[in-house]
Amino acid sequence: MAAPVGVNMFGVCMVLICAIFIASAFVNDEFEGLQWMPVEHSFDSGADVSFSKRGNIVIRSFKMNKAQFFPASPLTAEEKRKLKNAAKLEDLYLLKIPVRPVSVNSEMESAHHVVTFVLACQLYESGLSDHITLNVDPSGEVISVSLSTSTGQCTGNTMPDEAISSWNTTVEIIQTVPGPVPETQLYIDKLKREEHDKQKGQQGDNRSFFAKYWMYIVPSVILLMLASNADPQAAAGGVNETLVKTAAQHQNSIFLMTVAVFGFLFFSLSLTLHQTFLLLVGLQ
Repeated sequence: MAAPVGVNMFGVCMVLICAIFIASAFVNDEFEGLQWMPVEHSFDSGADVSFSKRGNIVIRSFKMNKAQFFPASPLTAEEKRKLKNAAKLEDLYLLKIPVRPVSVNSEMESAHHVVTFVLACQLYESGLSDHITLNVDPSGEVISVSLSTSTGQCTGNTMPDEAISSWNTTVEIIQTVPGPVPETQLYIDKLKREEHDKQKGQQGDNRSFFAKYWMYIVPSVILLMLASNADPQAAAGGVNETLVKTAAQHQNSIFLMTVAVFGFLFFSLSLTLHQTFLLLVGLQ
């Protein structure tokens, strides 16, 4: 009987170990460290306002919106009297919390607070049912706080004392997310490169026409000069022979001139297209 018991105990231990690992992973994903915010309130109005402790907002996670309100104690008879009187006079109910939550690492309460309010009659007729919304930045510091009740308008209803004894409060956390930051330096560098390439393309080649195409003009001129020179031995022959040679020379001259002109035009067009292509590439 000892062997089965040992096997069962081993299986139970393995299950417990797996459960611990799963729970720790879940906690690490959602638990950001226990933090709390003292909540104070006031039923007074006018210049002389005094706040008293209402309870604490316990925060488990800003990102996961996990927060809960824990009241310090039910409303006392004096606080009920003040609430009824403020509701009758349509005064304000004030709520105050610190901008920075208190944690285990930092037990000092922030000296700066944010304050919000609702009509006291709204809180009174809702039976102490309210909703606290905290707007916090990425570091967890409170930017603003708002308070709303389940009763939107005051109707003048009278509530029994039992209905205004215990708080029914819900808490919501809204954490702002920073927007994308423009890559200013990269954009400026890109504009500088484009401007440099544009100026480089506009400068081009400022040489004269002859300086650019002399290697094509000079051979063409030489060919034309050779084709235009007559044969000096043509005068010693007969008239018919001279006419035949002259006609042949003229034909050769016309052919060479045609070849030279078309060759010059072809090379000029090729260079123009090449420079135009380089200019377009530089402007892109």
